[in-house]
Amino acid sequence: MFGTGKKLDQLQQTVQGLINREEQKDKERKEQENVVLQRIGGQMENLAEAAGKQETAIEDMLDTWEEWQEKLEAQAGNLQSKLLEKAEKELADKMRQEHILLEMTVSAWDQLFNLKLAARNAGDETWLRQLKLAENGLKEKAMHAGLQQTGRAGERFSYEIHEALERIDTDQPDLDMTVAEVYRPGYWYLGRAVRKAQVAVYRTKTEEEA
Repeated sequence: MFGTGKKLDQLQQTVQGLINREEQKDKERKEQENVVLQRIGGQMENLAEAAGKQETAIEDMLDTWEEWQEKLEAQAGNLQSKLLEKAEKELADKMRQEHILLEMTVSAWDQLFNLKLAARNAGDETWLRQLKLAENGLKEKAMHAGLQQTGRAGERFSYEIHEALERIDTDQPDLDMTVAEVYRPGYWYLGRAVRKAQVAVYRTKTEEEA
């Protein structure tokens, strides 16, 4: 009996030792798990902190980009306004210069017309030939610039380019509504009448007028 009791004590001690070892292992395992969990928790906190910093950095970058974009848009608007203002000024200057040159050319052409008329009335053929040569030179250069003189005796009357100052009766039907005489020439520039030619117009008498 005493031998059996001793064996039971030894067995109980052995079992208790096994239980203690398992408990110790379980404790160590739990401690290791806690360490791992703490480490993972720390890493998660670091990641969260890094993500927060990255989000803040991205927000800062977006704010900076919006500021740059506003500045660029403002600069682009100012540049566009300056370019538009410059283009308008250049266009206005060009139109003013064009108008001055047009007036000078028309004035010179008018003077040649009056001089030709005076030379023709005076019967001075020499001066008339010289004036025609000068007029032809001016006409050629003016045509390249888009300027033409209108109003010639014998051409068909047109309200678009002629202004009738006088009516001259005629019995010849073929002369009806043709220019009889030019008092002042007109000018056509780039598809528009700068000035209508002032003329006398042939008109045939109707039966009622006769």
